[in-house]
Amino acid sequence: MSACPPAKARPRTRDLPTGAEPLLPGAAHPHPCESPPLLALRLGVPEARVADWVARGLPCRDGRVDPVDAANWLADGRLDECPVLARRWRTWFAWFAPAMAGRDRACRLRVRRRCALHLPQAVAGVRWWIPRLGDGPGQRLLAASAPAGSQELPFHHRLDLEAGSGPWEVETGAELALTPHRPADHPELLALVEELAAGFRYGYRHHRADGPFFDDHGSCLDCALALGGRLGERGRPWRLVGGVVARSAVANLHCWVEAEGPGGGWIALDPTLPAVARTLGPPGTDWRAWARFATGGIDTRRVRLGAGDLAPAGVAGGASFGGVIGEAAALVDGIWRNAWSCLDLACGDCRWAFARR
Repeated sequence: MSACPPAKARPRTRDLPTGAEPLLPGAAHPHPCESPPLLALRLGVPEARVADWVARGLPCRDGRVDPVDAANWLADGRLDECPVLARRWRTWFAWFAPAMAGRDRACRLRVRRRCALHLPQAVAGVRWWIPRLGDGPGQRLLAASAPAGSQELPFHHRLDLEAGSGPWEVETGAELALTPHRPADHPELLALVEELAAGFRYGYRHHRADGPFFDDHGSCLDCALALGGRLGERGRPWRLVGGVVARSAVANLHCWVEAEGPGGGWIALDPTLPAVARTLGPPGTDWRAWARFATGGIDTRRVRLGAGDLAPAGVAGGASFGGVIGEAAALVDGIWRNAWSCLDLACGDCRWAFARR
C-alpha cells in the first residue's frame, strides 16, 4: 500500500464523484444531546449531581448536554464524581497492564462486530464498505463470516442496499490468532511519539467527513493523523491503521500509524496510548513507559482492521478513511453523498464482542 500524505491532505475520490455536502446523523445520532435528568440516568448518578456539574461549568445548551462534552469535562480531573466513567477507564488501563508488564501471551480470539449506519433521512440507496478482519503484523485470520448479500472485496465487505431510512445493522465475525512482539529500539520514532504525547490532550469528539483534525487534542484518529503529519514532514513514509481495543467492556474504534522501517517493513506507533496515560492515568503512571510500549510493539490487546493511505473506497465530500476503517455513501436526489459521519465508528456506537482462548 502507498504511504500516507501529511495529515492535513484531503484525498479526492475514485468512483462515485460528488460535490454534495456529506450527510450527518442528525436526529438519528445514537448519542444525542440529553436533558440533565436523562444524562444522570445514563451515567448512573443522582439528578442533583448533574445539576451541580452544570452550575460548575459543564456545557449545557438549550437545556441539553452533549454526552461527549460530559465525558470530557469529567475526565478533566473529575472522574471520581462519576463512578461509571471512572470504572471504564480503570478497566481500560487494567486491560493493557499484562502487555505493559511483558506478560502478554499468544491467543486465539473470536470476534463479533455489529455495524450500524444511522442516516438522518430516507435515501434512494446505500453503498457500504465494511472492513474485513485479516492478516497483519502479529495477527492471522483463521476463519470469517460475511454479511448476507455482501460482495467480497480484497479488504472489505461491500453492501449495496435499497431505498430506506435505516438504521441499517449487519454483523460480521472472525477468528484470529494473535501473537505479541516486544518493542524494538527506535529512538528517533520514540522521540516523535513522546513529543506528541507530551502535548496532546485526549478526548472524545464527534467526527464528520468534512471536519478538521487537530494536532494537539481530540480522538485517537486526531492523534494518529497528527503523528502521521510529523512523520510526513520528515519525509518518513507512513500509513494509517484502523483497529479496535479487543475487550468487550471497553471496545471501540482505535487508530494508530505505521512508519516505514529503514530496512523495509512497517513499525507500529500508537501515540494515543501514552497521551491517555499522561492525562487519565492513575497517580504515579509513567506515561513515557507507555510511549516505549507503543513504539514498535505488537500486543494481543488490540485487533487490526486494516492499514493504508487515506484514499476512500469510492465517495467524496470530505476526508475519508474507506481504505482503513470503512466508508458509506447514500443516494439522495440522484446524488451520492458521503455518509461516513453516520457510521457507528464516527457516532461512537461500535458494538464488539470478544472471546479469548
